[in-house]
Amino acid sequence: MTPTYRDGAVNLVNRLAYAHRQPKRGDVVVLHDGEDLILKRIIALPGENVSLERGRIRINGIPIHDQFSLDPIPADADTITLGADEFFVIGDNRTSSIFGKFPKHAILGKIVF
Repeated sequence: MTPTYRDGAVNLVNRLAYAHRQPKRGDVVVLHDGEDLILKRIIALPGENVSLERGRIRINGIPIHDQFSLDPIPADADTITLGADEFFVIGDNRTSSIFGKFPKHAILGKIVF
Protein backbone atom coordinates (compact mmCIF):
# COMPACT_ATOMS: atom_id res chain seq x y z
CA MET A 1 0.00 0.00 0.00
CA THR A 2 3.02 2.27 -0.38
CA PRO A 3 2.99 5.28 -0.45
CA THR A 4 -0.29 5.53 1.53
CA TYR A 5 0.81 3.05 4.22
CA ARG A 6 4.31 1.78 5.07
CA ASP A 7 5.36 -1.80 5.74
CA GLY A 8 5.78 -2.39 9.46
CA ALA A 9 3.71 0.66 10.47
CA VAL A 10 1.02 0.30 13.12
CA ASN A 11 -2.50 0.76 11.74
CA LEU A 12 -5.76 0.82 13.66
CA VAL A 13 -8.58 -1.38 12.40
CA ASN A 14 -12.25 -0.69 13.06
CA ARG A 15 -13.64 -4.22 13.22
CA LEU A 16 -17.21 -2.94 13.64
CA ALA A 17 -17.15 -0.60 10.62
CA TYR A 18 -19.20 -2.99 8.52
CA ALA A 19 -21.50 -4.39 11.18
CA HIS A 20 -24.41 -2.28 9.89
CA ARG A 21 -23.24 -1.02 6.50
CA GLN A 22 -21.52 -2.32 3.40
CA PRO A 23 -17.91 -1.48 2.50
CA LYS A 24 -17.69 1.24 -0.14
CA ARG A 25 -15.37 2.03 -3.02
CA GLY A 26 -12.15 3.64 -1.79
CA ASP A 27 -12.22 2.07 1.69
CA VAL A 28 -8.90 0.62 2.85
CA VAL A 29 -9.54 -2.71 4.52
CA VAL A 30 -7.70 -5.51 6.27
CA LEU A 31 -8.29 -8.86 4.62
CA HIS A 32 -7.68 -12.35 5.89
CA ASP A 33 -5.84 -14.08 3.02
CA GLY A 34 -5.06 -17.61 4.14
CA GLU A 35 -2.68 -17.17 7.07
CA ASP A 36 -1.80 -13.57 6.16
CA LEU A 37 -3.42 -10.24 6.90
CA ILE A 38 -3.18 -7.77 4.02
CA LEU A 39 -4.17 -4.12 3.48
CA LYS A 40 -5.96 -3.33 0.21
CA ARG A 41 -8.25 -0.68 -1.24
CA ILE A 42 -11.75 -1.60 -2.46
CA ILE A 43 -12.22 -0.48 -6.05
CA ALA A 44 -15.28 -2.47 -7.16
CA LEU A 45 -18.46 -3.51 -5.42
CA PRO A 46 -20.74 -6.56 -5.55
CA GLY A 47 -22.37 -7.12 -8.94
CA GLU A 48 -19.94 -4.88 -10.85
CA ASN A 49 -17.73 -5.95 -13.77
CA VAL A 50 -14.01 -5.20 -13.42
CA SER A 51 -11.33 -5.33 -16.11
CA LEU A 52 -7.74 -4.16 -16.44
CA GLU A 53 -6.79 -2.86 -19.87
CA ARG A 54 -3.52 -1.17 -20.82
CA GLY A 55 -2.80 -0.31 -17.19
CA ARG A 56 -6.24 1.17 -16.50
CA ILE A 57 -9.02 -0.10 -14.27
CA ARG A 58 -12.48 -0.28 -15.84
CA ILE A 59 -15.69 -0.70 -13.86
CA ASN A 60 -18.66 -1.80 -15.97
CA GLY A 61 -16.63 -0.85 -19.06
CA ILE A 62 -15.91 2.71 -17.91
CA PRO A 63 -12.32 3.72 -16.99
CA ILE A 64 -12.19 5.01 -13.44
CA HIS A 65 -10.22 8.03 -12.33
CA ASP A 66 -7.57 6.46 -10.11
CA GLN A 67 -6.97 9.07 -7.43
CA PHE A 68 -4.88 6.74 -5.28
CA SER A 69 -2.07 5.95 -7.69
CA LEU A 70 -0.40 7.43 -10.74
CA ASP A 71 1.30 4.13 -11.58
CA PRO A 72 -0.29 2.00 -14.29
CA ILE A 73 -1.03 -1.64 -13.53
CA PRO A 74 1.55 -3.78 -15.35
CA ALA A 75 -0.99 -6.44 -16.33
CA ASP A 76 -4.20 -6.91 -18.24
CA ALA A 77 -7.05 -9.01 -16.91
CA ASP A 78 -10.23 -10.27 -18.52
CA THR A 79 -13.51 -8.97 -17.18
CA ILE A 80 -14.42 -10.34 -13.76
CA THR A 81 -18.04 -10.19 -12.63
CA LEU A 82 -18.30 -9.88 -8.87
CA GLY A 83 -20.83 -11.96 -7.01
CA ALA A 84 -23.42 -10.60 -4.59
CA ASP A 85 -20.95 -10.82 -1.69
CA GLU A 86 -17.61 -10.07 -3.44
CA PHE A 87 -15.36 -7.02 -3.58
CA PHE A 88 -12.42 -6.30 -5.91
CA VAL A 89 -9.36 -4.95 -4.10
CA ILE A 90 -5.92 -3.69 -5.07
CA GLY A 91 -2.97 -2.06 -3.33
CA ASP A 92 -2.02 1.57 -3.94
CA ASN A 93 1.42 0.58 -5.26
CA ARG A 94 0.02 -0.56 -8.60
CA THR A 95 3.33 -1.67 -10.12
CA SER A 96 3.76 -4.54 -7.65
CA SER A 97 0.34 -4.94 -6.07
CA ILE A 98 -1.65 -8.09 -5.57
CA PHE A 99 -5.24 -7.64 -6.72
CA GLY A 100 -8.37 -9.70 -7.01
CA LYS A 101 -11.79 -10.46 -5.64
CA PHE A 102 -12.50 -11.36 -2.03
CA PRO A 103 -15.72 -12.36 -0.27
CA LYS A 104 -17.08 -10.01 2.38
CA HIS A 105 -16.33 -12.51 5.15
CA ALA A 106 -12.58 -12.11 4.40
CA ILE A 107 -12.78 -8.41 5.33
CA LEU A 108 -11.80 -8.05 8.98
CA GLY A 109 -12.36 -4.30 9.20
CA LYS A 110 -11.64 -0.82 7.91
CA ILE A 111 -8.33 0.96 8.45
CA VAL A 112 -8.66 4.09 10.59
CA PHE A 113 -6.14 6.86 9.94
